[in-house]
Amino acid sequence: MELHEIKSESYQKLLEVMALHRDFRNPISRKDLEVCLGISDRIIRDMIKKARKRGIPILSDSSNYGYFLSYRDADISRFLNREILSKIKDLSETFQALSVHIKPIDPNQITIDEVVNR
Repeated sequence: MELHEIKSESYQKLLEVMALHRDFRNPISRKDLEVCLGISDRIIRDMIKKARKRGIPILSDSSNYGYFLSYRDADISRFLNREILSKIKDLSETFQALSVHIKPIDPNQITIDEVVNR
């Protein structure tokens, strides 16, 4: 099921469930979300990604293995610094390591270092 095919009832139900898990000490696992919502893990991850892109702070903490909804600055900051920045760093390292095998088409082409360090 594509992201645009996600039923709005499922998305609404996800937000309702997340409203019950509003603290990093009370996360809900994807497995529990699967049972609660009756939809696949992949769709749940897509819905969470969609919610985040809409500014809904469904956060995760890999040490707690679950998701929670929080508008607290400290929680959002911890999520961005621990989870998102580490993913960006990992992707950047992978990009740099693999891009050495590709010759630039245009000598004026922007590099990943220029993008990251702006």
